[in-house]
Amino acid sequence: MVVVIVAVKSIRGNKLVAAQRNTRYATPGRVLVLGKTNGAITKAGSPASNNVSVWIGTPGSETDSGADITAYNKFADLASGKWVVCAMILGGWYIIAAECS
Repeated sequence: MVVVIVAVKSIRGNKLVAAQRNTRYATPGRVLVLGKTNGAITKAGSPASNNVSVWIGTPGSETDSGADITAYNKFADLASGKWVVCAMILGGWYIIAAECS
């Protein structure tokens, strides 16, 4: 199985465990997760807790890992169930790409 999450050491329960800071993947802008929105997410609003579900698995056959993250959205309003890519920036998750409506 190929894991779509980069720079995450493991998933414990519904929480992501970050890789050590000294790994080659833990540089700014290189920590990415593939996910889906758990509900509508408005542009620049305060994010609801656990608003993105993290998906893992073989590319093209990914499944919901059961882990959720809270991601900020600085771009456009998103509907529920949309694919997103999130990056860890300055200690928080940010949506950096999203499926169009």
